[in-house]
Amino acid sequence: MNTTEYKEYRLLSLEFRRVSSNMLMCDADTATVQLKRFKNYIDSSPVISSIIQDRIRGVEFDYKQCYLIEGSGWNYIEPPVDEASHLKAQYDYMSYLCSENKDVKGVAHSFIHGKGSWDNIVRDFLDSAFKSLVDFVVDALAKKMMLLEGDKVMGNIYQNIGNNYGNVNAAGRDVTYTGNISNNDVSEIKALIEKLLPAIQESELSVDEKESLTDDLETIQEQVESPNPKLPRLRKAMENIKSYMASASKGVAGTTALLTDWQKLVEKVGELIGN
Repeated sequence: MNTTEYKEYRLLSLEFRRVSSNMLMCDADTATVQLKRFKNYIDSSPVISSIIQDRIRGVEFDYKQCYLIEGSGWNYIEPPVDEASHLKAQYDYMSYLCSENKDVKGVAHSFIHGKGSWDNIVRDFLDSAFKSLVDFVVDALAKKMMLLEGDKVMGNIYQNIGNNYGNVNAAGRDVTYTGNISNNDVSEIKALIEKLLPAIQESELSVDEKESLTDDLETIQEQVESPNPKLPRLRKAMENIKSYMASASKGVAGTTALLTDWQKLVEKVGELIGN
């Protein structure tokens, strides 16, 4: 394995997660700035720009076929089936919003939405509008790191994970669980993560600690949404979270209610990985 190149990709992945999380989890008043920062970041990073441009190069698709913004009444999003077309639509629509200096708060409100705070309306819009592009880059960086690790297939082993019996593939140092994770489990874990991410940013932790803990939560979300979750990555993230829980006085937990949410997350993911 090329250790230097692997570390570079690992750092890039962490930085991308931080920037994308800042954009997706921003409040309504900073949404326009955060979207522009995200757009500038993906364009200025040669690796990430290449990941996106290589996938959408030559694709003919008008973003207005995805973001239905020209009719009367509510605007809404209708993603195309083709992934490359969807990615191009997301990139082009983001480019339009940034180049035209559109107020993201106002744009979000023009799309059909439920009741809630301005922050929730904006976050729901950003998630619906651009999360697929973020996930695509995260997956591409993860695949590159896996190739650099030089994983070797070691066959299959069988393991009881929580209450599920599934096939666990061992590949080099990675182990992937290919059993069934219930939709209820995934939804509950994601809901807890979405609640805890803002709590991290509001805590008194250092910048590095916030980034590390945010990365742990996003790793958990990425893995539980994956068709083949990697158990070592889940376990490592859980170990880090448990160490932070032990230091609740630093402000990560903040209140008894939030500490309970952290404990719920640990228990729920623990059921999945058999801890």
